Amino acid sequence: MEKLKEKLISGLNTLHLKGLITGIEGNISVRIAGFDQMWITPSGPYKPWIKEEDLIRMKFDGEVVEGRHKPSIEWKMHAEIYKRRNDVNAIVHAHNPFTLGLTLAGVNLEPITAEAALIIDKLGKVAFAYPGSEELAKKVGEEFEKGKNAVILENHGVVCSGTTLEEALSIAEVLEEVAIALFVSKMLGNLKKLSDQEVKEVIRMFHR
Repeated sequence: MEKLKEKLISGLNTLHLKGLITGIEGNISVRIAGFDQMWITPSGPYKPWIKEEDLIRMKFDGEVVEGRHKPSIEWKMHAEIYKRRNDVNAIVHAHNPFTLGLTLAGVNLEPITAEAALIIDKLGKVAFAYPGSEELAKKVGEEFEKGKNAVILENHGVVCSGTTLEEALSIAEVLEEVAIALFVSKMLGNLKKLSDQEVKEVIRMFHR
């Protein structure tokens, strides 16, 4: 249990150092095996200063089991994903600036690398809904139920999942890497992306 909390704190700091969350934005959770429960970051404390004792243990129905703070406002979204996807053990909600910026401008992420092709293959998008609302939780949950591993929240941010926290973090990082590369290539006016056949082959190779 303590290892889970330690990794969650490490993941939170990684996101902050990479500029994918700010001191007041973003949240992470991990599923507690054998229970319909999760550890999730709290609402309120400055993210880089959060310690293990600040984390919230709570049931998917909203009951707080352990913790001195209020849980993240997005706890409903995290719980909805866990309830719909038994294979998901970690969730990262970040505010990737380039990913968000491109989508605000109506630019879709494109398969410009092998890693991008793999993630975009399972990337969803939902229209804006108020943060922390049941509407947002339902919309995002439905996308993950379709098999998506990451979802862009219009005018908000991204949600990434994984069988491990490392996987969820990696997806968030790759999304931003792709967005930056796409932004630069469009600025320079010479975008070269993978062909449809190359995308299919990359997906086939990694899923065989």
